[in-house]
Amino acid sequence: MLTTRGWALLGAAVGGLLLAVFTLNLLPMAIALFAVGFVGAEVLAFEGTARRLAPGSFAAERTDHTGRLHADGLGATAVRIRRTGDRPFYLRVEDSTPTVFEVVEGSPRLETWWSDQESLTLGYVFRARTRGEFTIGPTEIVLQDPLGLAFRRIRLATAASVLVSPAAPEVSLRRSAFRLTTQTMGFTPVARRGYGTEFRSLRPYQLDDDYRTISWRRSQGGSLFVREFEQESRQDFLVVISLAPEMAAGDLGETALDRACEAGMLLATYAPRGGDRVGLLLAGPQGPETYLPPDRGSFHALKMSEALGRAMPKSAGPTLDSLIRVLPVRLRQPTHVFLFAPLPAQITGPVSGLGTFLQGGHRLYYFPPDTARMYAPFADPTAQAYLDRAVVEEGRRTRERQRVLERLGILVAPYDREGAGSRLLSLYQQIHVWGVGR
Repeated sequence: MLTTRGWALLGAAVGGLLLAVFTLNLLPMAIALFAVGFVGAEVLAFEGTARRLAPGSFAAERTDHTGRLHADGLGATAVRIRRTGDRPFYLRVEDSTPTVFEVVEGSPRLETWWSDQESLTLGYVFRARTRGEFTIGPTEIVLQDPLGLAFRRIRLATAASVLVSPAAPEVSLRRSAFRLTTQTMGFTPVARRGYGTEFRSLRPYQLDDDYRTISWRRSQGGSLFVREFEQESRQDFLVVISLAPEMAAGDLGETALDRACEAGMLLATYAPRGGDRVGLLLAGPQGPETYLPPDRGSFHALKMSEALGRAMPKSAGPTLDSLIRVLPVRLRQPTHVFLFAPLPAQITGPVSGLGTFLQGGHRLYYFPPDTARMYAPFADPTAQAYLDRAVVEEGRRTRERQRVLERLGILVAPYDREGAGSRLLSLYQQIHVWGVGR
């Protein structure tokens, strides 16, 4: 196949030949015939050499490949190519990379004259700008003649997958997050309290006790007594993420679904440190597509990371009623459910199945994306003005639906492009200590 240079030279030669025929000038005709013959001879010679080279003439393998990494993390890959025969030729090696991968070192392209080398190695380092499951490869070898007039493309089967999981920020909660404030002694550690804890005994009040634990009915005659509870070994949390198309709102790598996955990974990373268990449910239009029961441990965290990395918006999403009905069937004990989903388009009355859900001891915390605030500000003032009006209107509708859900006893915490991590951690701290978030 001719390159752009080859077509240009051939076109100029043919044009010169036609001009010579029209003018009956022998010198331009001789030059044009020589150019046409030269291009034809060069192409035929190249085809004769390249015809003997097929995909089977090359053996390629991908080495030192990073198959899993976190968003905004660095990965590396390399392709080693060996060939049969010793005939030298000029080639260009190109490795296909996703557009969301930024090459920070090396290059996925290599041009060289391959003479007596036994093998070639193409290697580079890339940064993944967003989570997801991507494919690197295949690798293509473009054979070129020395003058750059013709080429032949050979594709090698070197495709490899890369799973980019949402980043898990290393958050250090203050020690005071798990301590109560007393009027006399400041901060004091307390045992974790949950809605499943049981009363253990009464004991005399001490200066480092919190006054909220005082049993006023039993404290008589100037003696104060405080209540002690059995410390619950763990509490269960479930991150539910809707795969509705509305979750695709936002810029690349900062969509509502990306922020929800980051928050879920944050909880999965931090909650087990306090002895709690975290699960995951990805909900599509036909119901749960991925369900990991609440658990803890490095293997469970890895499974959650992989599931969150593969989460992608679907053509439709589940309804709030369908989610509320399916959750009690899958939850074996009282669970705190963190729901990341768009608000229902219309909600004016009770949610079907909510009573049964709450009677089972479960608690629901709703994190809807603020769609209008999921995008970065526009540089164009006119476009920004339209966005500001959309933000005002969307905010009004969001507040109306939020008030309806809160009257039903559901805590609603909208999040924007900055994410829901801080709000989620604040709720988790309250639940970890008091058993309920506010």
